[in-house]
Amino acid sequence: MKEYMTSRERVNAALNFQNPDRVPLDLGGFQTGIHKKAYIELLKYLEHDEEIIMLDPVQQLVNQDRWVSLRSLSCLKRWRTGFELLGVL
Repeated sequence: MKEYMTSRERVNAALNFQNPDRVPLDLGGFQTGIHKKAYIELLKYLEHDEEIIMLDPVQQLVNQDRWVSLRSLSCLKRWRTGFELLGVL
């Protein structure tokens, strides 16, 4: 691993189950987000219940709860299991 990674290299490394130089983050702008169906499955996986707040009804993007964001970051080493659960892999 090189000393510094670009944001693109960091995300690619994480998606390829390699160790990035630091955790890639999504700062939550309106150009990015999580789809309602994926978020519902994530909530089930994390065994967390909450009211879902829609940010963009056209794209079906939801507001991610802070607890879910922090819990998701703590589960980074289990991404593969999560992706399999969501049917991505």
